[in-house]
Amino acid sequence: MYLILFIPPLHFTLPPPPSPSLPLITASSDHKSDMVIDLKEELEQARGIAQKLQHDKRELAGDAKAARAYRDEIEVLKVQSGKVEKLETDVMKYRQKAEDSEYLKKKIAVSKQGPD
Repeated sequence: MYLILFIPPLHFTLPPPPSPSLPLITASSDHKSDMVIDLKEELEQARGIAQKLQHDKRELAGDAKAARAYRDEIEVLKVQSGKVEKLETDVMKYRQKAEDSEYLKKKIAVSKQGPD
């Protein structure tokens, strides 16, 4: 079981704040003007830093793209160098076969001449 009590609101008024004198308003205004100037300078510095960072980002993105291209080119060259090594081995085999063939031709030519 709940008991609900009604308490009437209290009405009281606050006196108006005392109006600051003109020197206080001027000092406050000067202080705020100085703050605005300082904040504008900070904003310009931040914009300059942001522009530099964007420039650096574009430069790094270009460097990364070039690095990927070089990496791909290295992979192609590795594959080609493997093929070259195999071809060099094949050439050595064929040279040896050619030398063997020349030796056999000479031997056959000598045997055709007979035992003169």
